[in-house]
Amino acid sequence: MKILVPTDFSKNAEKAIEYAAVIAKSTGGILKLLHVYTQPVTRNNVAYPLIFEETASAVKKAREQLEKCCAELSEEQGIQCEGQVNIGVIVDEIVKEAAASKADFIVIGSKGVSGLNKLLFGSNTASVIEKAPCPVFSVPVNAMVTPPKKIVFATNYQDGDMRALKKLTQLSSLFNAELTILHVSKEELKSERDLVEQYSKEAAKNSGSPPPYYYVLPHENTQQGINLFMESSEADLIALSTRKRNVFKRMFDPSLTKKLAYQSRMPLLAFHDGGDESAD
Repeated sequence: MKILVPTDFSKNAEKAIEYAAVIAKSTGGILKLLHVYTQPVTRNNVAYPLIFEETASAVKKAREQLEKCCAELSEEQGIQCEGQVNIGVIVDEIVKEAAASKADFIVIGSKGVSGLNKLLFGSNTASVIEKAPCPVFSVPVNAMVTPPKKIVFATNYQDGDMRALKKLTQLSSLFNAELTILHVSKEELKSERDLVEQYSKEAAKNSGSPPPYYYVLPHENTQQGINLFMESSEADLIALSTRKRNVFKRMFDPSLTKKLAYQSRMPLLAFHDGGDESAD
Protein backbone atom coordinates (compact mmCIF):
# COMPACT_ATOMS: atom_id res chain seq x y z
CA MET A 1 0.00 0.00 0.00
CA LYS A 2 1.37 3.40 -1.04
CA ILE A 3 0.45 6.42 1.05
CA LEU A 4 1.16 9.98 -0.07
CA VAL A 5 1.45 12.58 2.69
CA PRO A 6 1.71 16.25 1.66
CA THR A 7 3.49 18.37 4.25
CA ASP A 8 4.21 22.04 4.78
CA PHE A 9 6.00 21.20 8.06
CA SER A 10 3.20 22.71 10.15
CA LYS A 11 1.75 21.07 13.27
CA ASN A 12 -1.26 19.99 11.24
CA ALA A 13 0.97 18.33 8.68
CA GLU A 14 2.92 16.63 11.47
CA LYS A 15 -0.34 15.18 12.76
CA ALA A 16 -1.14 13.90 9.28
CA ILE A 17 2.27 12.21 9.10
CA GLU A 18 1.71 10.60 12.51
CA TYR A 19 -1.69 9.31 11.37
CA ALA A 20 -0.27 8.08 8.07
CA ALA A 21 2.44 6.22 9.99
CA VAL A 22 -0.26 4.44 12.00
CA ILE A 23 -1.99 3.40 8.78
CA ALA A 24 1.28 2.28 7.22
CA LYS A 25 2.25 0.24 10.25
CA SER A 26 -1.15 -1.47 10.38
CA THR A 27 -1.23 -2.26 6.66
CA GLY A 28 2.44 -2.69 5.80
CA GLY A 29 2.26 0.45 3.73
CA ILE A 30 5.00 2.71 2.34
CA LEU A 31 5.00 6.45 2.98
CA LYS A 32 5.96 9.16 0.53
CA LEU A 33 6.24 12.61 2.09
CA LEU A 34 5.71 15.41 -0.41
CA HIS A 35 6.56 19.08 0.04
CA VAL A 36 5.44 21.50 -2.64
CA TYR A 37 7.29 24.79 -2.94
CA THR A 38 5.47 27.55 -4.78
CA GLN A 39 7.73 30.17 -6.27
CA PRO A 40 6.90 33.82 -5.64
CA VAL A 41 5.54 35.66 -8.66
CA THR A 42 6.92 39.08 -9.65
CA ARG A 43 6.01 41.38 -12.49
CA ASN A 44 7.84 40.32 -15.64
CA ASN A 45 10.10 38.18 -13.41
CA VAL A 46 12.40 41.18 -12.89
CA ALA A 47 13.80 39.54 -9.78
CA TYR A 48 14.36 36.14 -11.40
CA PRO A 49 17.95 35.69 -10.13
CA LEU A 50 16.78 36.29 -6.57
CA ILE A 51 13.81 33.95 -7.04
CA PHE A 52 16.09 31.24 -8.42
CA GLU A 53 18.39 31.55 -5.40
CA GLU A 54 15.49 31.56 -2.95
CA THR A 55 13.96 28.50 -4.62
CA ALA A 56 17.20 26.53 -4.51
CA SER A 57 17.63 27.35 -0.83
CA ALA A 58 14.03 26.45 0.04
CA VAL A 59 14.18 23.15 -1.85
CA LYS A 60 17.46 22.20 -0.16
CA LYS A 61 16.04 22.97 3.29
CA ALA A 62 12.83 21.03 2.58
CA ARG A 63 14.76 17.98 1.40
CA GLU A 64 16.81 18.00 4.60
CA GLN A 65 13.65 18.18 6.70
CA LEU A 66 12.05 15.34 4.77
CA GLU A 67 15.16 13.17 5.05
CA LYS A 68 15.22 13.73 8.80
CA CYS A 69 11.55 12.88 9.17
CA CYS A 70 11.85 9.71 7.08
CA ALA A 71 14.92 8.60 8.99
CA GLU A 72 13.04 8.97 12.28
CA LEU A 73 10.04 7.03 10.98
CA SER A 74 12.29 4.26 9.70
CA GLU A 75 14.38 4.04 12.87
CA GLU A 76 11.64 4.43 15.46
CA GLN A 77 8.73 2.62 13.76
CA GLY A 78 10.31 0.51 11.05
CA ILE A 79 8.28 2.23 8.33
CA GLN A 80 9.60 2.51 4.79
CA CYS A 81 9.55 6.17 3.83
CA GLU A 82 10.87 8.51 1.17
CA GLY A 83 10.66 12.27 0.70
CA GLN A 84 10.17 14.38 -2.39
CA VAL A 85 10.10 18.11 -3.14
CA ASN A 86 8.12 19.45 -6.09
CA ILE A 87 7.95 23.02 -7.37
CA GLY A 88 4.58 24.31 -8.50
CA VAL A 89 1.00 24.88 -7.42
CA ILE A 90 0.25 22.94 -4.24
CA VAL A 91 -2.97 21.17 -5.18
CA ASP A 92 -1.88 20.45 -8.76
CA GLU A 93 1.40 18.91 -7.62
CA ILE A 94 -0.26 16.77 -4.94
CA VAL A 95 -2.80 15.41 -7.42
CA LYS A 96 -0.13 14.88 -10.07
CA GLU A 97 2.18 13.05 -7.66
CA ALA A 98 -0.64 10.85 -6.36
CA ALA A 99 -1.34 9.73 -9.91
CA ALA A 100 2.33 9.30 -10.86
CA SER A 101 3.17 7.24 -7.78
CA LYS A 102 -0.12 5.29 -7.98
CA ALA A 103 -0.89 6.17 -4.39
CA ASP A 104 -3.60 4.11 -2.68
CA PHE A 105 -4.37 6.93 -0.25
CA ILE A 106 -3.51 10.54 0.44
CA VAL A 107 -3.29 11.60 4.08
CA ILE A 108 -3.47 15.36 4.51
CA GLY A 109 -3.77 17.75 7.44
CA SER A 110 -6.94 19.80 7.41
CA LYS A 111 -5.26 23.07 8.30
CA GLY A 112 -1.75 24.46 8.02
CA VAL A 113 0.48 27.47 8.42
CA SER A 114 -0.30 30.82 6.88
CA GLY A 115 1.61 34.03 6.39
CA LEU A 116 2.64 36.69 3.92
CA ASN A 117 4.97 34.35 2.05
CA LYS A 118 3.05 31.09 2.50
CA LEU A 119 -0.22 29.81 1.12
CA LEU A 120 -2.83 28.69 3.60
CA PHE A 121 -2.24 24.97 3.34
CA GLY A 122 -5.55 24.15 4.97
CA SER A 123 -7.51 25.99 2.28
CA ASN A 124 -6.24 23.42 -0.23
CA THR A 125 -7.53 20.36 1.63
CA ALA A 126 -11.00 20.41 0.08
CA SER A 127 -9.48 20.90 -3.38
CA VAL A 128 -7.24 17.86 -2.88
CA ILE A 129 -10.23 15.79 -1.76
CA GLU A 130 -12.12 17.03 -4.80
CA LYS A 131 -9.46 16.33 -7.43
CA ALA A 132 -7.39 13.44 -6.08
CA PRO A 133 -7.30 10.17 -8.06
CA CYS A 134 -7.49 8.11 -4.85
CA PRO A 135 -9.24 8.17 -1.45
CA VAL A 136 -8.16 10.96 0.90
CA PHE A 137 -7.84 11.01 4.68
CA SER A 138 -8.35 14.51 6.10
CA VAL A 139 -6.77 14.69 9.55
CA PRO A 140 -7.55 17.52 12.03
CA VAL A 141 -4.74 18.73 14.24
CA ASN A 142 -6.54 17.54 17.38
CA ALA A 143 -7.34 14.06 16.06
CA MET A 144 -6.37 10.99 18.05
CA VAL A 145 -3.43 9.17 16.46
CA THR A 146 -4.57 5.57 16.82
CA PRO A 147 -5.67 2.89 14.34
CA PRO A 148 -9.40 3.34 13.68
CA LYS A 149 -11.51 0.88 15.65
CA LYS A 150 -15.00 2.23 14.97
CA ILE A 151 -15.65 3.44 11.42
CA VAL A 152 -18.92 4.99 10.25
CA PHE A 153 -19.79 5.14 6.56
CA ALA A 154 -22.48 7.77 5.95
CA THR A 155 -24.54 7.04 2.85
CA ASN A 156 -27.42 8.54 0.93
CA TYR A 157 -27.55 5.62 -1.53
CA GLN A 158 -25.86 7.58 -4.30
CA ASP A 159 -23.80 6.29 -7.23
CA GLY A 160 -20.44 5.03 -6.10
CA ASP A 161 -21.42 4.46 -2.47
CA MET A 162 -21.38 0.70 -2.85
CA ARG A 163 -17.97 0.67 -4.54
CA ALA A 164 -16.60 2.87 -1.79
CA LEU A 165 -18.21 0.73 0.88
CA LYS A 166 -16.64 -2.46 -0.49
CA LYS A 167 -13.20 -0.82 -0.41
CA LEU A 168 -13.86 0.42 3.11
CA THR A 169 -14.91 -3.08 4.20
CA GLN A 170 -11.53 -4.41 3.08
CA LEU A 171 -9.70 -1.55 4.79
CA SER A 172 -11.60 -1.98 8.06
CA SER A 173 -10.64 -5.65 8.14
CA LEU A 174 -6.96 -4.67 8.04
CA PHE A 175 -7.52 -2.55 11.13
CA ASN A 176 -9.81 -5.15 12.69
CA ALA A 177 -12.25 -2.25 13.05
CA GLU A 178 -15.99 -2.24 13.57
CA LEU A 179 -17.79 -0.81 10.53
CA THR A 180 -21.26 0.74 10.63
CA ILE A 181 -23.32 2.00 7.69
CA LEU A 182 -25.32 5.09 8.62
CA HIS A 183 -28.22 6.69 6.80
CA VAL A 184 -29.86 9.80 8.23
CA SER A 185 -33.51 10.08 7.21
CA LYS A 186 -36.32 12.48 8.06
CA GLU A 187 -38.51 9.46 8.63
CA GLU A 188 -37.55 6.07 9.99
CA LEU A 189 -39.15 3.96 7.27
CA LYS A 190 -38.95 0.18 7.05
CA SER A 191 -37.87 0.54 3.42
CA GLU A 192 -34.87 2.58 4.57
CA ARG A 193 -33.81 -0.12 7.02
CA ASP A 194 -34.25 -2.81 4.37
CA LEU A 195 -32.07 -0.89 1.91
CA VAL A 196 -29.29 -0.32 4.44
CA GLU A 197 -29.41 -4.01 5.36
CA GLN A 198 -29.07 -4.86 1.67
CA TYR A 199 -26.07 -2.51 1.46
CA SER A 200 -24.49 -4.29 4.40
CA LYS A 201 -24.88 -7.75 2.91
CA GLU A 202 -23.69 -6.63 -0.53
CA ALA A 203 -20.59 -4.96 0.93
CA ALA A 204 -19.55 -8.20 2.60
CA LYS A 205 -19.74 -10.27 -0.58
CA ASN A 206 -16.40 -11.77 -1.64
CA SER A 207 -14.61 -9.90 1.16
CA GLY A 208 -14.46 -12.71 3.67
CA SER A 209 -15.68 -10.25 6.30
CA PRO A 210 -18.97 -10.30 8.18
CA PRO A 211 -21.59 -7.80 6.99
CA PRO A 212 -21.12 -4.32 8.52
CA TYR A 213 -23.53 -3.08 11.15
CA TYR A 214 -26.18 -0.71 9.82
CA TYR A 215 -28.35 2.01 11.30
CA VAL A 216 -31.08 4.37 10.11
CA LEU A 217 -31.22 7.51 12.21
CA PRO A 218 -34.41 9.58 11.96
CA HIS A 219 -33.49 13.26 12.08
CA GLU A 220 -34.59 16.44 10.35
CA ASN A 221 -31.05 17.69 9.92
CA THR A 222 -28.38 15.54 8.25
CA GLN A 223 -25.48 17.34 9.91
CA GLN A 224 -26.91 17.11 13.38
CA GLY A 225 -27.93 13.50 12.85
CA ILE A 226 -24.41 12.49 11.83
CA ASN A 227 -22.88 14.42 14.73
CA LEU A 228 -25.22 12.78 17.22
CA PHE A 229 -24.47 9.31 15.91
CA MET A 230 -20.71 9.87 15.83
CA GLU A 231 -20.73 11.03 19.45
CA SER A 232 -23.02 8.30 20.74
CA SER A 233 -21.17 5.52 18.92
CA GLU A 234 -17.72 6.82 19.95
CA ALA A 235 -16.57 6.36 16.35
CA ASP A 236 -13.05 7.45 15.41
CA LEU A 237 -13.31 7.71 11.60
CA ILE A 238 -16.09 8.92 9.33
CA ALA A 239 -16.11 7.87 5.67
CA LEU A 240 -18.11 9.14 2.71
CA SER A 241 -18.34 8.75 -1.05
CA THR A 242 -17.99 11.88 -3.17
CA ARG A 243 -17.69 12.86 -6.79
CA LYS A 244 -14.80 14.72 -8.35
CA ARG A 245 -15.39 18.46 -8.65
CA ASN A 246 -18.48 18.09 -6.50
CA VAL A 247 -17.25 17.60 -2.95
CA PHE A 248 -20.04 16.02 -0.89
CA LYS A 249 -22.63 18.05 -2.82
CA ARG A 250 -24.69 14.94 -3.35
CA MET A 251 -25.13 14.41 0.38
CA PHE A 252 -24.27 17.62 2.17
CA ASP A 253 -24.35 21.36 1.70
CA PRO A 254 -21.04 23.32 1.49
CA SER A 255 -21.20 24.52 5.10
CA LEU A 256 -21.42 20.94 6.36
CA THR A 257 -18.60 19.90 4.07
CA LYS A 258 -16.37 22.52 5.62
CA LYS A 259 -17.32 21.48 9.14
CA LEU A 260 -16.66 17.82 8.44
CA ALA A 261 -13.36 18.42 6.64
CA TYR A 262 -11.97 21.21 8.81
CA GLN A 263 -13.71 21.20 12.19
CA SER A 264 -14.21 17.52 12.85
CA ARG A 265 -12.45 16.11 15.88
CA MET A 266 -11.82 12.91 14.00
CA PRO A 267 -10.30 12.00 10.62
CA LEU A 268 -12.51 11.91 7.56
CA LEU A 269 -12.00 9.48 4.68
CA ALA A 270 -13.39 10.53 1.28
CA PHE A 271 -13.80 8.04 -1.57
CA HIS A 272 -14.42 9.06 -5.18
CA ASP A 273 -17.05 7.32 -7.27
CA GLY A 274 -15.57 8.45 -10.57
CA GLY A 275 -18.60 10.45 -11.68
CA ASP A 276 -18.96 14.11 -12.53
CA GLU A 277 -21.44 16.91 -12.05
CA SER A 278 -23.23 16.21 -15.30
CA ALA A 279 -24.39 12.88 -13.90
CA ASP A 280 -26.27 14.47 -11.03
